[in-house]
Amino acid sequence: MRRKYEWEKLKPSEVPRWVLYSGVYPDYFECVELKGKHYRYLICSEPRYQGDKSFTYYRKLRRRWWKKEQRDKQKENKKKNKSEYKKIAFILVFLALSGYFLYSALHFGDVQLSFQNMDENIDRWRSKLSESIGLNSNISKEYIPYSKASGSEVCLINYKNATDPTWNELISFLQIDDTDKQPYNFSSFVCADFAERLHNNAESSGIRAAWVSVDFESGEGHALNAFNTTDKGLVYVDCTQSLIITGFTDNVKRKEYEHDDKIAYIAEGKEYGLISIDKAISPEYWFYEEYIKKWEKLEEDIDVYNNDVEAYEKERTWYEKILGGRIYIDNYEEYKQLERIYNKLKKKERELNNRGEELDKRREELGYYYYESLGIVATVEIYW
Repeated sequence: MRRKYEWEKLKPSEVPRWVLYSGVYPDYFECVELKGKHYRYLICSEPRYQGDKSFTYYRKLRRRWWKKEQRDKQKENKKKNKSEYKKIAFILVFLALSGYFLYSALHFGDVQLSFQNMDENIDRWRSKLSESIGLNSNISKEYIPYSKASGSEVCLINYKNATDPTWNELISFLQIDDTDKQPYNFSSFVCADFAERLHNNAESSGIRAAWVSVDFESGEGHALNAFNTTDKGLVYVDCTQSLIITGFTDNVKRKEYEHDDKIAYIAEGKEYGLISIDKAISPEYWFYEEYIKKWEKLEEDIDVYNNDVEAYEKERTWYEKILGGRIYIDNYEEYKQLERIYNKLKKKERELNNRGEELDKRREELGYYYYESLGIVATVEIYW
């Protein structure tokens, strides 16, 4: 039996044409090896007759010349794969045993609680990831035909699980939300941006919100928000900065009390009203009308008070001029006259102090400042 890797002698008719016409002519008693695609061939020459004539014969290797190397590589790869499989099997067994013992440990106090918190955090991050790639069916986006400062359309992000708040829940959310702290800028952040941001922040916090557009009888329109509270009905909220503030005299107290979140009071054909959330206790338009009347009355009383203080200061200056710095008066009649003037001034001083305290209480109640109206409301559009 011929061995696997033994050279096989070929008949002339079995020699491939590319070997016959390869142009290789070995010298006497020499062999030249040619490598084909599948076989290795030997072209050998030896003298057969006297003279220069020679006999050429051909042999080929029965086995393909590259197959042994390939099989060796395959064996080597199998060895490597077996070692990798062993490593993977060891890791899987280790994880299974660790999971078994860890599961038993989960029944004990803090360990179980910590892993529960871990699961909650994972679910929260999974939800945020789903939102970012648009896979959360509880979230929907709506583009409305209004432009922001950048020129892009307003985008409202609505949550199906968002619910209507109570009045107190709404005020608590507004006090925490920082939308009103954003600086107003005509080129980058205007009322449409404020309203979009507050809407989306409220929805993400579980509070159902609306984006509102208001047109006035003259001038540019305005954007704000609306909330349908369960106890006080529809409430308009305006968080835009740079609105005109009047009626304030103490800048220190303004910094202490100022809040840019405001309850808006809207009725077609009437002026657009605003009251800070720190002082608004009702969303009804009558409350705004009474609030403005109180402010008007307060300003009138302050003007009267200031005039009376000015008159008191003139009388006091006149009295001090007559007294002339004296601490003892010889003339009894002059003494009695100056005493009557002094008592009259002290009484007026007490009255002015009491009136001043009463005015401070009223101003504290109203908030030390108020917002001027943006105009008469013509139309209102609400986008939930």
